[in-house]
Amino acid sequence: MPNQARPGTGEQAKQRALGQPRQAILRGDMAPAQRLVENELAEQFGVTRRSPSRA
Repeated sequence: MPNQARPGTGEQAKQRALGQPRQAILRGDMAPAQRLVENELAEQFGVTRRSPSRA
């Protein structure tokens, strides 16, 4: 299953973390021009805030 999110993988968590804010925006849970704070979003969506790894 290359290039597909699999249970327990970092890719699945990444897709979920990206999808949750997107859905909140589409539902109108976040106002236009609302200030988004990384730490607050991480807590709200139950994910950890982590800087991207440098290759």
